[in-house]
Amino acid sequence: MTLGSGVNLANSTEIVEVIAISGLDKLLAYKIPSHCQGSVEVGSLVRIPLRHRRELGIVARFGTDQEIPLGKLKSIIEAVQPYPVLSPDLMQLCRWAQHYYSVNAEAILEAIIPAAIRKGMQAKTRRYLSIQQIPAGEAMIALKKRAPKQAELLQYIQQQSGPVARADVIKKLKVSGSVCDRLVERGFLKDETTEEERVAYEDGLGRAEAVTETFGHELTAEQLQCVK
Repeated sequence: MTLGSGVNLANSTEIVEVIAISGLDKLLAYKIPSHCQGSVEVGSLVRIPLRHRRELGIVARFGTDQEIPLGKLKSIIEAVQPYPVLSPDLMQLCRWAQHYYSVNAEAILEAIIPAAIRKGMQAKTRRYLSIQQIPAGEAMIALKKRAPKQAELLQYIQQQSGPVARADVIKKLKVSGSVCDRLVERGFLKDETTEEERVAYEDGLGRAEAVTETFGHELTAEQLQCVK
């Protein structure tokens, strides 16, 4: 695509407008480089070149209504996170709060996006426990006598249909991490660490049903007179 006068960039999918988190209260247009294609969305946290520095910003929209001189459009440096840090409804909330409180976008974004995310927090890791082997017969009986907590944990994991989050097991059975570690050392349990994406609304609050009720209101005689 050739950029310059006479080219309509309002609906371009190769250009985005970014809200810089640097005190500059205006939307800035940037090209999406080839290595960022497919990883940049509205709400994405990106690193951009700005005034001989590298700053963070949030993608506000695709396309731009700005007049861009040929060759003046800079490219996004990178997408800081592999997923949008703000969902569409949070983006809408940011716009509303900005106008309602008459503050710049940076103040709203810094209140919503945790500092750790802005600094490029890595993927979330979680440890899972699964059965490696079960002590047979007398060995299991002996384990129940010598280390009842270990036996209880082992039996609980055995009853599950697949790997169980280590933190959830510790909380549910009220055991210490050392109980898990001992079973892993003895070869009864397998402890594996996996990476998980931080997906918006993948929690109890996100799965809750949102219900909006509409109530009718009858106007008083005085209110009706004012309306008329």
